[in-house]
Amino acid sequence: MATDNVKDYLGHECLTTRAFERFGDNADEARVDAATDPRRTARQLGINLVNTDDRLTRLAQMLKVCEDLVKSGTDSDEVEAVLAAAHEYAWETGRHFERVAGVSLVAIEQGGLWKPATAKEVSHV
Repeated sequence: MATDNVKDYLGHECLTTRAFERFGDNADEARVDAATDPRRTARQLGINLVNTDDRLTRLAQMLKVCEDLVKSGTDSDEVEAVLAAAHEYAWETGRHFERVAGVSLVAIEQGGLWKPATAKEVSHV
């Protein structure tokens, strides 16, 4: 990674820079919204955080159902069906998280808490 040598204000590897590398493409839509009305970033962040929490709660419930089915000796087809649904839901939740990451990164930019950095620079302002 080109940014492995970028350090934060404490001299540690800058994980914010790594997050921008990993999720920066997901920030593009949020940047357009922010340019229209910066308050939309806060709204989108709130919506996405609540939705992510809801999704993770549902996923935990699905896995609990699966655990209960296994413990009760239920037919393996039922267990497999619940696991397949949980697996797909987990992938969808991962894609949702990427949107949360994008909006969060835009909020960091808007707050002036980060600026692009080149190797060996401190990336936090």
